[in-house]
Amino acid sequence: MVRLLADTNGAAAVQMRLPLPAAETPPETKWATVVDPGNLDGSLVRPGYRAIAYPRPKTSSGEDLIMPVAVAADPRDGRVFVASTKLGELFTVIDPTDDGREARFENYARGVFQEPYSMLAEPDGLYVLHRRNLTRIVDLDEDGFADRFDRVYGTPQSVADAYDYGYGLVRDPAGSFVFTLAPHANQHLPGAGNALRLSPGGGDPEVVAYGFRNPLGWCSGPDG
Repeated sequence: MVRLLADTNGAAAVQMRLPLPAAETPPETKWATVVDPGNLDGSLVRPGYRAIAYPRPKTSSGEDLIMPVAVAADPRDGRVFVASTKLGELFTVIDPTDDGREARFENYARGVFQEPYSMLAEPDGLYVLHRRNLTRIVDLDEDGFADRFDRVYGTPQSVADAYDYGYGLVRDPAGSFVFTLAPHANQHLPGAGNALRLSPGGGDPEVVAYGFRNPLGWCSGPDG
């Protein structure tokens, strides 16, 4: 116990010294070596499902070109869309033999979408929730590449060093969009940390729930 007594000026000071143990050499850490199996040949069949190993396109420097963060399937033909956070590109997976052997990725949107963390494919287009925007992307001439980009909603996010990500784009039973905004950078932005419902008719979104930090996904059921 240390007792401090103030001087005539009402101030007190204390100095404490604690002996430190002698320096020790940390024990050697043995790291397990993980070997990259490379491109797997064909499909992987497991009880209840079949997993297809797709090729891994590379950049000019030899890095993986595709770092998938969102996947959506076209309800009309089953075409698979993949959003990559590597360069912010949107791809379609073309697999003519349905076994991955001749599969390839084609740049569907031919543009950059910052943090495209959620996608929803519907008959009228591909909806992408990315930083500061919810965008509908349409292939008008059906040549396999996007031609039209419509802003559905502009999220109230910062444009400097903030990163208030949007997640979990789904439709509720009434057809409204439901998604979330994570309050990483600015908790005072409208919608930060909330689950929001956006009516198909437009207007300001409605707060469905609040108090979330990093809500990555949602699913819509018959009751809500």
